Amino acid sequence: MKVLALILLAALIMGQALAQQAGYITSDYWIGTRNIDIFSGRIYVSFVNGFKIYDLASLPTPVPIGQYFCENGGGPIEVIYNYAYIVNGGHELRVVDISNPQDPNLVGAFETAHDIVDIHLLGQYLFLAGGPLDIVNLIDPSNPSLIAEYDSTGDITDIEVAGDYAYLANGLGIKIVALSDINNPVRMGFYDSPGFAYSLELQGYYAYVATDSGLEVLLVNNPRFPAFYGRYDAPGLMHIMVDGQIAYTTSGGYGGYFYVIDIQNVYQPTLLGQVRQWGGNDFALIDTAVLSATGNAGLNVISVANPSSPQVLDNILLDSASSEAITINGNMAFLGGSDIVHGNIAEIRALDITNPSQPNLVGSLILTGYANSLFSTDTLLVMNGLGASEGFGIINTTDLQNLYLMGEIRGFGYPKGVFACGDYAYFVCNYCWIEMPYGSMKIVDISDASQPTLVYEQSSNPCGHGIQVRDDYLYVAGFDVFSGPARLDIFNITDPVNPDSVGWVEYPGDAWNFVIHGSYLYLAGRDLYVIDIGNPSSPAFLGTFPTPGEAVDLCAAGNYLFVADRYSGAQVFDISDQSNPQLIESFETPGDAIDIDSYRGHIYVADTYSMIVFGYEPLGVDNDELLPGDAVSLHNYPNPFNAQTTISFALPTDSHVRVDIYDILGRRICAALDEYRSAGFHKLVWNANYLDSGLYFYRIEAGEYTKSKKMTILK
Repeated sequence: MKVLALILLAALIMGQALAQQAGYITSDYWIGTRNIDIFSGRIYVSFVNGFKIYDLASLPTPVPIGQYFCENGGGPIEVIYNYAYIVNGGHELRVVDISNPQDPNLVGAFETAHDIVDIHLLGQYLFLAGGPLDIVNLIDPSNPSLIAEYDSTGDITDIEVAGDYAYLANGLGIKIVALSDINNPVRMGFYDSPGFAYSLELQGYYAYVATDSGLEVLLVNNPRFPAFYGRYDAPGLMHIMVDGQIAYTTSGGYGGYFYVIDIQNVYQPTLLGQVRQWGGNDFALIDTAVLSATGNAGLNVISVANPSSPQVLDNILLDSASSEAITINGNMAFLGGSDIVHGNIAEIRALDITNPSQPNLVGSLILTGYANSLFSTDTLLVMNGLGASEGFGIINTTDLQNLYLMGEIRGFGYPKGVFACGDYAYFVCNYCWIEMPYGSMKIVDISDASQPTLVYEQSSNPCGHGIQVRDDYLYVAGFDVFSGPARLDIFNITDPVNPDSVGWVEYPGDAWNFVIHGSYLYLAGRDLYVIDIGNPSSPAFLGTFPTPGEAVDLCAAGNYLFVADRYSGAQVFDISDQSNPQLIESFETPGDAIDIDSYRGHIYVADTYSMIVFGYEPLGVDNDELLPGDAVSLHNYPNPFNAQTTISFALPTDSHVRVDIYDILGRRICAALDEYRSAGFHKLVWNANYLDSGLYFYRIEAGEYTKSKKMTILK
């Protein structure tokens, strides 16, 4: 598998070099199915994280043969021949080359000013439904270009195209738009439905519309005057598909239904059968089976061989557990998550990360409870959040293929942070209710891991999450539930059974987690906070450094600090000046980035919907070792920028290189570079003084490789 690592090798505009390379490498353990398309013996399933390609022959146990990551979240998908068209983050269309399904490759992109909720492909045109209707020309898939826009009253939720007409479901009902002049769409007719129209399907002269009050049948042989013919009453219908004399439709949400409706009599459709299913985002028909995307509940396989008695044959939980906690020990990463569907079930995965681009699942363990936080030693994994009554567990990891719960203590009450050192494990618990506005710090003797013993407990600390041991000192971060200041407490634990308070300091934030680096403590508590702990008896708060989202976890390596920033992904801070962190780069993740760790040049992020791996290395090492032998890398910094930006790229072999700049309509503006370059890392400064603010794209061609990225000019 080719690994397309996005190598961060950018220079600051004023000439200050950024000694860092970073970029997305891979992600695994995806949950949250959204849309489905089937083409040429393969199933394309979009997830919150992007899309995966499955071999149709592998059903009922789908085996992924490739995947493509969308940092802003995957959405509607359509596939034809060598291209997949997928919506990234709601308002960006991406064109992905899937001629090699093991290595999907971005070749083009198109940005809209509104969310895209449905796409329809017809010939060389792609119709994007959302606010207005956008018509995009795909004659050159690498340069999608807008050729027309139709402004519909009410947001468009679904689109079908047949002949010279587009049929739009826009909540209020159905609109029919003439496309005889593709550059000038014109409304022909409309039908106001009594219910909210979510989706529609065409067959012959009829349009079948799924509304929140039922299935409606319209005669559309005269596009100017669509006429109501019949209906079947059913609440909350959202998706529909028609096959001959049968319509299949789903009601939304958990506990919904999959309906099979006889439409031979268009005046009076009748229910043939129904079956309850979890969710119902989208579905596709495969012979006599329906593959239904049900969000976090995976994929349902529903038999419709007997239309009057549909049956759920199987529920395929492609990945049933979320990704919420991660800790790394050597070449092993331990990932913790909770079962999204059933709740109160934690799954611990042991992953070999010797090859970070292909994490290998070695073993797993299912336990009751929640994986709030994890800490690994050489032979043990300490887990917080065990059991319905809350507590912690000690998992034996000497045999990674046979993990087992070795010891536990329950009744801790909302355990959060955990740290283990020597014969002791240290916990901070977080009640944080108005009725019980306090936390609790506990110390447990784990010298006999099968019989852990509580040796110290203090319930007067503020509510907190972070706890860590450094030398003979224990650091605990907490905050006041009544909106008072947060504080860091420091204890001398020369005798762990009798910790002695030696110092504390307040700071103006919350307390989630922290990392100690040198004589400084970096704390994630919505923003990033820096505390000087050079003198543990007199810690000093140095300042607040804002993050774009909500900082909840962090780790450090070399001169860099990596922050899990919940709503905005992973943030990279330069801490060359340890007292003054500088935000230098952001990497978006589709879900909530809630835990982060690093090891040997890679960052591992638990973002609820998956585990995501980014790569980084300080400069000064042998750069050739950082590149896959068949990858071209591309990045620019800063982004967004005002006047100029530095475009950086890495070549695995000597080749002729061309870097072109395009506007949002796919028009080439200029060639920023067109010359022969040797293998290795290169950079060029591109001046955009003469251009207006907006979204632009830059594209590299190097030998047989191409890659495109987007950038934003702000003036």
